[in-house]
Amino acid sequence: EKKTLASAIADHEKEKKSLESEKSTLENELAAAKSTLEEELATAKSESLSSQEKLSALESEKKTLASAIADHEKEKKSLESEKSTLENELAAAKSTLEEELATAKSESLSSQEKLSALESEKKTLAS
Repeated sequence: EKKTLASAIADHEKEKKSLESEKSTLENELAAAKSTLEEELATAKSESLSSQEKLSALESEKKTLASAIADHEKEKKSLESEKSTLENELAAAKSTLEEELATAKSESLSSQEKLSALESEKKTLAS
């Protein structure tokens, strides 16, 4: 019975040492996993900050581009208005010139008729 108890105690000691060794291995694995996760967390936080900075820069660039587009739209409207004004002025000038040309042609015909009548009268007087 003493031998059986001694053997049982020895078996318990072996099992205890085995469990302590297993516990130590698990603690080391846990510490390594914890360290890895902390590194990954730090990396993720750093990448998140970097992404936020990039996002902020892109948002700023987007606002700048939107402002530039709005400015170009205003300039385009202004130029279209100027173009319309110039087209109207051109049409008015063309109309005026056409009227003046018609008047000049009419006056020219009238002058030619008078000249022709005077030349006819001159021939009549000369004969």
